[in-house]
Amino acid sequence: AKLLAIDDLYRFDAPITPALSPDGKNLAYIRQWIDRDKKQDRYSLWLVEGKRENAKALEKDEPDARSPIFSPMPQANSSRLTARPRRTG
Repeated sequence: AKLLAIDDLYRFDAPITPALSPDGKNLAYIRQWIDRDKKQDRYSLWLVEGKRENAKALEKDEPDARSPIFSPMPQANSSRLTARPRRTG
């Protein structure tokens, strides 16, 4: 068995902070990984519509995001997805 090396850490990525839509059809989550060039944690907002094969990043270039939340919109019989941006400074 091969031992884990520091460079192996850049291969890991994980879904965190899942949020299920009120109708149960969609799942939003934050994808967390380590940026090899910047040597820092990154977080991006992803959405799964139905099956996991349908997972996709919701923002171009995957800017940092945290805490997805579905807000019910009863008048429209739907929901709105928002995510808190990453704090800077």
